[in-house]
Order: sequence, then C-alpha cells, then structure tokens
Amino acid sequence: MVNPPQLRRIEDIWFDDGNVVLQAGSAQYRVYRGTLARKSPIFSDMFCIGQPSGAELVDGCPLVIMPDDEADMTPFLQALFDAEFFPAFPARTTVSTIHGCLRLAHKYDVAGLRYRALLHLSSRFRTRLADHNTSRYYECWEGMTEQRLTGIATWPAPSPEALAATLALARQVDAPWVLPSVWYHLATLEPEQISGLTKAGALSSGDAALVAKGHQINLDAVAVILHAFEVATSPEECTLRKYCAPSRREVVQPGALNELIARARDPFATALYMRDVLDDMENVNEEVCASCAAGHNEAMVTKMQELWGQLPTLYGLPGWGTLRHLKTEAIGYDMI
Repeated sequence: MVNPPQLRRIEDIWFDDGNVVLQAGSAQYRVYRGTLARKSPIFSDMFCIGQPSGAELVDGCPLVIMPDDEADMTPFLQALFDAEFFPAFPARTTVSTIHGCLRLAHKYDVAGLRYRALLHLSSRFRTRLADHNTSRYYECWEGMTEQRLTGIATWPAPSPEALAATLALARQVDAPWVLPSVWYHLATLEPEQISGLTKAGALSSGDAALVAKGHQINLDAVAVILHAFEVATSPEECTLRKYCAPSRREVVQPGALNELIARARDPFATALYMRDVLDDMENVNEEVCASCAAGHNEAMVTKMQELWGQLPTLYGLPGWGTLRHLKTEAIGYDMI
C-alpha cells in the first residue's frame, strides 16, 4: 500500500489571519477568501455555495481541495497575494511562473493576471521576423533599459519540455499568435529530443509529425542559405574575382564552421551568423567584394522572409496578419 504524500504548508502563502485553506496536491495555502472572490468571479461563485456541514477544517479554516497542480497553484497564488512576485513586462520572470499564472488566471478568470502573463509569454514568441531575430533575454537591468520593448524577452530560452508545455498551454488559453514561433523552435530540436517528448507524452504523434515536417523545411532552408552564400549572384559585377568566390566556398565547406553546424536546424540563426561572417570577409579581411556581399545578403533576407511568411500555414494556423490582430485584441498593442 502506497502512503499518501505528506501535506505541506507553503510558508510564503500561509497567512496566520487567513480565513480559507486551499490544497493543491500535497501543498496547502492559507489565504483570504475575500481577496480571491474580488479578483475572480469563479472563486466568488465557489465561496457563495458554502461548505457542507461537517466539512474538514484546517486551523479553524474551511479546507477547499483544488483540482490543480501545485506547480501551477503556487505561482498563481503568490502572484495574487504578493505584488512583487510577478511584476509586469518588461521585468524578468521564469517559464514556470508564466505557465502557472497564465493557466490558472485563464481558468479562474483573473483578467489582470492573465493579461500580465500573456505579455510575458509573448515577449519570447514574436509575430514579426525582425523582432524574432533581435529579441533577447537580459540577465541584468542595464541591458534591458537600453533596449526597445521589441528587443526584450523577459524569460530565458525554454527547454524542449517547456516548449512542448507552451504549445499545449497556448492552445488551452487561446493565444494562437505565439504558436508559429513555438512550432519553429520545436522544429530546431534534434530528432532524438522530439522522440523523447513524444514517448513522454509531451507531444502527440500528430504534433510530432508536424514538427518533423518543419524540421525538414528548416534543413532545406539552411541549404538554400548556404548555397546563396557560395554562388555569386552577379559574377559580372564581382571586383575580386580572384578571391571572392574561392573564399566564400571555403567557408561553407563541411566541417569548416562548427558553430554553423550547430545551427543547421535553425535557418534564421544560420542566416544571421552568415551575415556576420560575410561582413567580416568584406570589411575586415577584404575577401569578398561589396557587390557580392550585397547580393548574398539580399538572397538570405529573401529566404528568411519567405520561410517566416509560411510558418503559420505550415502548422495549420491563420496568417500573420490575423494572428497579430488577435494578439493586439488580447494584449492591447503590437509592441511585443
């Protein structure tokens, strides 16, 4: 016989003068029913029903067993009762905090918290290619204050498991504008990682098939980008014919760039990396002429824009225009 898990009080959310105890899993929280009722119509209705006679009490307070996971309930309640725990965008936060707050704010109709969590979630999964390419997570405030809002992601890059969880969460809370970017990031993973997520139940077989399709499209796009780098776009205008083409071909030879190989499933990162390589070859080493450099950059930008434009339809979603409209309706503006 398996013993039930030992109940634990979550000290940060245990108020000695609280008047209701919530329990999620083995975690208990002593909070204020009035605060919950004011913030959530769902909790308000729940408390109006009242407790049945003989209901269990904890420290003289009625006990309410919640059907939610502790991993969600803890950040959700902490955000409700501690204003500093989950500050608004562009303050830094974590994926677990965003997921817990967004899932339960959506479920219990806490509008302000849902809005705040959607802003944070959207800061990493952008709807414009330029923002996708430039947004970064900053460890210190100095870096963040120097950036426009379009350049800030408020939480670190998610793990494969967190990406799969975000895919499910975005569907659950009706945030489709983040899905193309989530799908794209999933498609940059190793096939073994995708298989592991499927075996663990984090991805359905149908989702895994879509990721595999996106994975191949990413590989094909990288091949096009590298080919554009290698082949002269306007050979008659090349002013360094002796060095230009051989230098570019040498760069894209197999094994020549370990960093490039590591990015081989991420065409946007590959294109940005090759742009920097091209810039060094033109302006530092003088191995590539200005005409060829401009032609290669144009070819890479064209391929990136083409791939970005097809991401939503690739995964069965409306086009970017519709998704940006839905995002603006949900979070109020299109800076994120």
